[in-house]
Amino acid sequence: GKKGALFSKVSYWLMKPFSEMISTNRQGASLGMFRVSYAEEIKKGLSPEMAYDKATADAKNLSNTAHFIYGKGNRLRVASGGEISEIAANTAMSFRMYTANYVNWFLGQADWRAKAMSLGYMAVWGGLLSLPLVKGIMDEIEKRTGFNVRKQVQNTFKGIGGEKFAELGMYGLPAVAGMNLSGSMAIGLPFLGERPGETAAGNVAGVWGSLYGKGEQAIKAAGNKDWWRAAELLSPNVISSPSAAIRMATSPSTTAAGKPLYDAQGKPLQMGIGQAIVRAGGIQPTGYAEETAKAKDVQAVEKYFSEQHKHIIDQYQVARNKKDPDALKDLVKSITDYNQSIQSRGVQGLIKPTSLSKIITSAKTAPTTKQRQEERFLAMALLMTSSFN
Repeated sequence: GKKGALFSKVSYWLMKPFSEMISTNRQGASLGMFRVSYAEEIKKGLSPEMAYDKATADAKNLSNTAHFIYGKGNRLRVASGGEISEIAANTAMSFRMYTANYVNWFLGQADWRAKAMSLGYMAVWGGLLSLPLVKGIMDEIEKRTGFNVRKQVQNTFKGIGGEKFAELGMYGLPAVAGMNLSGSMAIGLPFLGERPGETAAGNVAGVWGSLYGKGEQAIKAAGNKDWWRAAELLSPNVISSPSAAIRMATSPSTTAAGKPLYDAQGKPLQMGIGQAIVRAGGIQPTGYAEETAKAKDVQAVEKYFSEQHKHIIDQYQVARNKKDPDALKDLVKSITDYNQSIQSRGVQGLIKPTSLSKIITSAKTAPTTKQRQEERFLAMALLMTSSFN
């Protein structure tokens, strides 16, 4: 009916920018491959006509391989059959096929020229953080070791060419205009990343995992009585992007749990008018993205050293309970390593060093890991019991 036709027309124009980007992306990659291939074939001695035909075939092959033709033939074997499990895998992979095909292509189906060009284009437009696995690996290293890889890379870029060169290297060419495309261009793999849709389940579930994550965040926002953010999370991007821009420009930014975000100087993080205009178009401003990344780096480092601190306490408690004669000596070594780790990572202003007296005092009052697990289990059992009642 009329409403259906109107809905289709509105959907068409809302999707027009995306479809134009895909088309331009394919054309740009194909043209790049054509130029490289044509020059190589001429060097080999082929006539211009034959070189043109060969380069055209190479360009078409690159487009179909790197971007792939949407269809069953491009699905993974586990998702291309008619069995129930294969149909389920097919549905789950619907919105992750680009990632799967890109990685598959990159690992062995194309020559080094195409791979180098693909990485080159991504690096130019999305910066270092847009390259496959780079951002995920950086985040994982920071989470597991407390070492801020991103900061070290940025400092290296700054040493070579200053602030602008560092922005260009980390966030790509659009960063010069204050726009960050690295997040939307980055290709993630399972088990790397913590945001909804970036976990192992989210990578497989694709859009469904992201929708579930957004729904979960919306419930948390509603629980914090942040109704604006809850409505924003449940809205399509064409509505949520301008809404987020207004919210971030008129009030300090917060996490999904309602905790405020702070910049490097410890001030509440808030978007400027120019940044909000960029954000309203669905693109993250570079300056804001960098400040958010720094805030997340702080959280990752704090979490790492908090876990290390608990681990030292747990180790000492176990050794003391076993009446290990080397308990105190091992504790002194662990404390020394911990404090040296703070210095080597350059986070003295963020993490305070610990001491023998602090650990011994904490060990007397802090529960062990097993006790903490038992407490969580009992709390969950009480919660379930009360909900049934």
